[in-house]
Formats: sequence, structure tokens, C-alpha cells
Amino acid sequence: MSTRRLARRRLIALAVLGAGLRAGAAEAPGASSVEAYARTLFRDAEVQLLSTDEGAPTRRRVFGVALGPGEGSRQGRVFVLERLPGGGLRELARSQAFDFADASGRTDFEIVEAQSDRRFSLQINSRSACGVHVTVYRFAQLEAGTWVLAGMDTRTPTCGRNGELELAATRSTNFLTGQHIEQAYRNDKPAKRTVKQLAFPPFPLAGFEPFDSRHNP
Repeated sequence: MSTRRLARRRLIALAVLGAGLRAGAAEAPGASSVEAYARTLFRDAEVQLLSTDEGAPTRRRVFGVALGPGEGSRQGRVFVLERLPGGGLRELARSQAFDFADASGRTDFEIVEAQSDRRFSLQINSRSACGVHVTVYRFAQLEAGTWVLAGMDTRTPTCGRNGELELAATRSTNFLTGQHIEQAYRNDKPAKRTVKQLAFPPFPLAGFEPFDSRHNP
């Protein structure tokens, strides 16, 4: 049986808060549930929440992303929570608020997966006439305790000669080691493979933003 912990997106109606959002992780209040924690991130009655709380209810840490209305656009925050021995949750890390709006409705967070209590990934799917472009962001906790964006994987589709959907390329980048691997495909079969050694700046989870141009070599 697979040990992967997956959770699918779900829409949760949340009560409007009276208290404001606190600025730092150290100042974040405890929460009785993931939904209650999400209420500290957005002041709206409807928030989209995707977390490992469903797929891995016994794991010590909970990873996820919350999406809700921001200043003029839809915004999101990635978060890491820890279950307390006496019940409830406390925040370990969270990202800045980032804009995440797609008028077409074809791009959204689809899967959050916990590989361990120190590693998790978020998958974004972007649908088009030629298939689904997949972007997977891989996060990790370093030995010093800092949470960072450790890597990114992508799958790019294309339309074949007769209109059938094919895989055009896959890319995998490790931001910690600098290794970048690109695999091209032709007629849905592996073709040219390129491996590069690159240099990247640190990408703390606190500053995470999807589709940041700095993530692309």
C-alpha cells in the first residue's frame, strides 16, 4: 500500500473574524483545528483550504495552503502546523501572503503531500487545450530549523500532430544542491536529457510565491 499522504482541495465556510492577522509565526495564536487556524489568516466567510490534515490525521505536523480574498485579488499562504500533546495546534512557519488569481479558473493548487515531518510538497495544475501543466514545489526543514523551498518539478504537455496529448518535457531543480535536470520528449518518448549545475539564492518558505521567475534557470 502506498505511504503517500494526499489531500484534495475543499471549500470551507468560515466565520468572519473580529481579531486581526498577526504578523509573525512566533506571535501566531494556537488553534483548536486547521480550520480555526485558517480563520487567523483571512477575514472572510469563505476560504479554500488544502492540507494534510485529511490524508495524514495522525502525523505530528500538518502542512497546507489557505486561499482567500485579499486586497483586490485572491491571495494564499502556505503553512506548517504542529499538533500539541494536549490537543490543538501551533504554527511553526508560514509564507507571506501572495496573489493567486486566475480568471479562467484553470490554475489551482491540487495536491499537498507530506513525505515526512520535515518535508512536504504542493502541486499546482494549469489546464490547457493541450493537457495539464504540473508544477510541484518541494519544501524542507533544514537542520537549523529553517523552512525553505528545496526544489521544483514541472511536467509540460503538448499537442501531437494529430491533436493527441503528449508529454513535451519534465524539469527537476534542487535549489539546495543547484542540480537542474531537463528531459525532453518526442512523440511521447524520452529524447534529449540535459543536466546542469547552477547556483540559486536561498528561498525561505516565509518569502514563497508561486511562479517566481527566480525559480527558473
